[in-house]
Amino acid sequence: MRSSRWCLRGAACRDAGTDGDATVNIDGSSTGASLAAKGEELYCLLVPLADERLLLPRSCVTEVINYQAPTPMAGAPPWYLGTVAWGGRRVPLISFEAACGKTLPRASGRTRIVIMQGITGQTGGHFAVLTQGFPQLVRLSP
Repeated sequence: MRSSRWCLRGAACRDAGTDGDATVNIDGSSTGASLAAKGEELYCLLVPLADERLLLPRSCVTEVINYQAPTPMAGAPPWYLGTVAWGGRRVPLISFEAACGKTLPRASGRTRIVIMQGITGQTGGHFAVLTQGFPQLVRLSP
């Protein structure tokens, strides 16, 4: 089993790299496969940022693409990096770190872009988030 686990307070976690079907709770106890059998798990992506990680429901993530330099927009706030090409259209790209008032991270060979689906219900409501690596699939259990 991997030594690091990512959990929400009061939730159980499952790392995609663990062995077997055990779910590990924050207190370190194991609940086995019983919660998985009941379908009470939430599939999420653990998105690496510069100094932190962002936990997103898998259903909100449309695709992960390689980094491409965004087309900037004049007068935009520092967190709005511009637009990137995806699926024959342009989608806005943001930096979560910069939106939180932190320093904008530099792009590297590990930098990826996560295409997200907006929750407004509008057709084509996609946006992109800059990441510092490839997201990891995790399962959360109550």
